[in-house]
Amino acid sequence: MPSRVIKATYSSLTGTFPSRKMNRPISWESSLERDLYYLLENDPAVTSYEEQPIEIIRGKRKYTPDCMAVVEGESFIFPYLKPGNNLIEVKYREDLYFNWKKHKPRLKLGLKESRENGWFFKIITDYEIRGQFLENIKKIDHQLRRVSQFENEFREALIDAMKQVKICTLDQLLALCFRNQESKLRAMPVIWRMLGDQTLGIDMYQKITPHSEVWLME
Repeated sequence: MPSRVIKATYSSLTGTFPSRKMNRPISWESSLERDLYYLLENDPAVTSYEEQPIEIIRGKRKYTPDCMAVVEGESFIFPYLKPGNNLIEVKYREDLYFNWKKHKPRLKLGLKESRENGWFFKIITDYEIRGQFLENIKKIDHQLRRVSQFENEFREALIDAMKQVKICTLDQLLALCFRNQESKLRAMPVIWRMLGDQTLGIDMYQKITPHSEVWLME
């Protein structure tokens, strides 16, 4: 649980992110923090994460980092996160650039605390968080929270087709498996979930369209 209660403010958005990984709502104080949680939630290398995990007090200075993420193995979303505990501060790059003198003392507290505890301290900006990858993750995350009554049947048909063709577009995959439009529409959310659990692979850095190529992950 966070080290302090996150309160609504006039200067920022606040809300909660329903985490399946943590089995509880994760509180956020900005849309950028919320977007970070979408990525941590769907990164297989991140085993757990927590908002505002500690409050650091040294003399008259006080600092509460945004997040702690525990990583096992290599993160394909954030390659610079290292195996172990990663203490994270989320900032807009423009804010970091123009207000560096203001932020620097608190960030140094985070770095010092991390070094003393054997953690890693990382600053993650909107440049690393936002982009087409995030937009795709949001769509996948939405579908991962659902399940179809035809889930197993559709998955089996889609996997069998992919074993035959190896690689094809989403349109081609649906055409191979289903004859009527209703079945194709019902199958599409299943495909999104198969992308989410990495049964199927796709270029996540490009907008996903009916012409996007997919392949079966090993």
